[in-house]
Amino acid sequence: MLTGGNAAEDRFTYRPNWGLAGMTPPEQTAAMVFGFSAAPVVPGQVVRAVIVVLYPQTVQQWEEQVDIGSRLPMYEGSRVVGEGRVLWRSPAVLPLDDQKASTFDSWLTSAP
Repeated sequence: MLTGGNAAEDRFTYRPNWGLAGMTPPEQTAAMVFGFSAAPVVPGQVVRAVIVVLYPQTVQQWEEQVDIGSRLPMYEGSRVVGEGRVLWRSPAVLPLDDQKASTFDSWLTSAP
């Protein structure tokens, strides 16, 4: 179970790695979870999540191969613990400004 949610104190506390197209498992790259649409998140639950890539300039696949509909295996160590499917993309640079954080919060809380 993950704490989940999108409260300010929970942002970026979960930091899994992700597999991208063209990567051979268990090859993976970092992207932190800004937040989830539910709190807590229990195994098997389907939730929205906003992830922010740590080093997009060093892993070109984020820009070149990840688009709406892409499936991203989520890793903890070498083990796949979930799968993400890209529903929406928005450029982001860390640290996030208040406007970007508000946009992400709105998207998470509008989850069906």
